[in-house]
Amino acid sequence: MLEVDLASAPAAGQFDALNVVGAAQLDGTLRIDVSQLPSLTADAIYTVVTASTGAGAFDAIEVIDPTGVADDYYFSPFYGTAPVPGGATAAIGDNEYQSGIHVLSKGDADGINGVDEDDARVFAAVLFNNELQGFRLGPGHTAALNFVSAFDFFKDGAPPGETLIDFDDIPGFVSAMSASQGIPLQAARHAFQQAYQQALAAHVPEPETALLVLGVLALAPAACRGEVRGRRPRTALRRLLESGN
Repeated sequence: MLEVDLASAPAAGQFDALNVVGAAQLDGTLRIDVSQLPSLTADAIYTVVTASTGAGAFDAIEVIDPTGVADDYYFSPFYGTAPVPGGATAAIGDNEYQSGIHVLSKGDADGINGVDEDDARVFAAVLFNNELQGFRLGPGHTAALNFVSAFDFFKDGAPPGETLIDFDDIPGFVSAMSASQGIPLQAARHAFQQAYQQALAAHVPEPETALLVLGVLALAPAACRGEVRGRRPRTALRRLLESGN
């Protein structure tokens, strides 16, 4: 367990950081405590580990948030080189390894252009299979590895200690897309419906599943019920996401 307290924006420097002399081998859980953090903003980048070289990755990220300051955000880990706001990659000095967390808005799976059509395509695919990870959406454009954190808008009803991306999360995603892109809810619903139809064509779930999604889209942003349990995606679904079409 590596526990870091965040008490300020990155520029103020009031957060824990670990400087490893030599090589860093990452493993286990990264626990992020935001109990003392007054506010959080998207695209904040906290580098919490530096070393000469590094390898491995954290198995899990755990967030301690008693005040709800992180309710509208999630933490995307990075390894090797710290990202910069907007999705680009910053150049760092030779023989310097960096690892930490990139704060992103819920629904923004790739850290580029807010919650947009690319995120809608990934979200639609994750509805079919919660275990999907790390799709390339184009050159230098990779969606987050922790999709559950990105898309889990509705947490009630999940088993203790677990999360699930299901139909309950659709209204939250549609609302986030509307706010992020400055478009009406109807336009956001239409964009998600198009993304879902692409995933539907690649996956072909049971007929009642497809009908339930159409009902959810009609009701968004009101809270809805329903569930798509994780299934192995067809090769066509993975190819669809990675093609960027």
